[in-house]
Amino acid sequence: MNRTMQAAVEYTERFNWSVVPLAPRSKFPPKGFKVLPYRERIAKREEIESWWRSNADYNIGLVTGRISGILGIDHDKYNPGYSEAEALRFIPDDVFTPTSMTPRGGQHQFFAYPDEKISIGAGLIPGLDYRGEGGLLVMPPSMGENGKPYKWLIEPAETEPAILPSELKRAL
Repeated sequence: MNRTMQAAVEYTERFNWSVVPLAPRSKFPPKGFKVLPYRERIAKREEIESWWRSNADYNIGLVTGRISGILGIDHDKYNPGYSEAEALRFIPDDVFTPTSMTPRGGQHQFFAYPDEKISIGAGLIPGLDYRGEGGLLVMPPSMGENGKPYKWLIEPAETEPAILPSELKRAL
C-alpha cells in the first residue's frame, strides 16, 4: 500500500473523513470522477484502495462540510495582499487545530464544522479562503504542481479540530 493510499484510508477509518482522489499534482478530481456521491457518504476502504491501485500518484482530497465535520481555512500566505495581522483578527495565534503546510508556503487549518451551513468562498480578507459545504482541501502527503508535498504542521492525531473562533464565525 503506497503512502498516499495509506493516508487516505487512515483519514477515513480513523477520523471518519470523506476523501476522494485528485489528479496527480492537482487540486481537482481526475477527469470523469464524480465527487457528489462522497458529499453524501464516506467511501469504503475497498473503493479508496481501488482508486489508488488505478493511479498510485493520485492526490487526496478531503470533502469539507457536514459529511467530514470539517470547515477548512486556507491561508494563501504567498498572496501579496495577505496580512498575518489581519488574519489574526479572525483566528488568534493560540488556536490549536490540525494544520497543514501547502507546497507554496500557505496553510490549511481544519476547524469543526459548525451547526450553521457554510459553503465555500474566497477573499474573506485577501489570501484567506474557506471551504465548507461543496468544498475540497488537498491533504498531506499529496504533491503540489511544483513537486513539493503538503505536510502536517499539527497532525489530526495530536488534536481534534477546534471550534471556530467567534470573530471568524461572525465573518463567515
